[in-house]
Amino acid sequence: MGTATSGVRRRHLSGPVATRRPRTTWSRAYTRAVIRVNRSLPRGTAERLHGALNVTLALLALLALLPIFLLLAVLIKLTSRG
Repeated sequence: MGTATSGVRRRHLSGPVATRRPRTTWSRAYTRAVIRVNRSLPRGTAERLHGALNVTLALLALLALLPIFLLLAVLIKLTSRG
């Protein structure tokens, strides 16, 4: 009969899946700077920096939106019957 693929067609890749990455449109200077920073940092530091940056940006976004959230809460409290 053939192989059962449940109707899913797979694209044949030219090489192992793990080594194939989407091509980015970064400039060469940016790429060199990122590579230089990654080489100079100990292992795991880049991931910790990335996580710290994510948390910092999330907190800044919450602080920036806090007045809007408070205004909405007050408006809902004033206009609701219950």
